[in-house]
Amino acid sequence: MAGKKLISTLFLVICLLMFLPWQSMGADNTEESVWKTPTTIGDLVNSFSELQFILFDETEKLEVHYIHEGFEDLEGVRTSKVSFQSSSKEETHLFRVWVDEEGKIKRLFDEASQEDIPLFFADLIMMGFFVPFYLMDDIDIAKVIAGEVENIPIKHAETTQETIGETRLTVHTFITQFLDEDGVSVGEGTFKIGELKDFHMIVGFKVPLEDPDNEFMEFMVSYIKLR
Repeated sequence: MAGKKLISTLFLVICLLMFLPWQSMGADNTEESVWKTPTTIGDLVNSFSELQFILFDETEKLEVHYIHEGFEDLEGVRTSKVSFQSSSKEETHLFRVWVDEEGKIKRLFDEASQEDIPLFFADLIMMGFFVPFYLMDDIDIAKVIAGEVENIPIKHAETTQETIGETRLTVHTFITQFLDEDGVSVGEGTFKIGELKDFHMIVGFKVPLEDPDNEFMEFMVSYIKLR
């Protein structure tokens, strides 16, 4: 699998992020928060025609590219046909996926082996593409942007207008202190929230690592095209 070391490092980042008190932000993903950072393939199909993001540290880079390729009838069911390509310095993987209107995977095809992958593996394989988004899935973004979060080391740094791919959006940048399991700061990090027409999503983060070879891990959404 592309970027194995980078992905393993990312899981360490997840453990680090667990010590940030996201839940005390009142996270409930209500309609008011309009928080739609994609964590399932159904989220992508419903909102994006194309999405590309990069995950990298000082030694490795992993790029993921999602494209909605159109619609096909599969065994009498109307499906969205989409592709996922992951690329690292060592290798590239391309999968094509057929998803029904309920967001359920109906077929997963590995272009490298030219074989269908059993559906009981499909969700697990697809989950890997969403790991960076899981990190911020529990934020009540309305409270964060409004500055209503108390006793948490997060501050609003700036708000800018940016173009990512074919999409113009407002980006809110926040700074926070990352703590280890003993509550000791391991450094300052940032995360960026994109405010689109109907929803918000995570579009980037930079987090410190307790690794002498890698001081930071970064994630960046580099292309957005909405449905």
